[in-house]
Amino acid sequence: MFYRIFVIGGVIDIIAILNNYIGAIFPSRRAWQAFFDSKLLK
Repeated sequence: MFYRIFVIGGVIDIIAILNNYIGAIFPSRRAWQAFFDSKLLK
């Protein structure tokens, strides 16, 4: 029973990490790079 709960929690954590990576890292490197450069770095 504990192993099943542990596996479900691990899958949820992996999905959350992937969502954060895809939602934050890819746009900042591609589509939103000019926005971040103009607003945050200057």
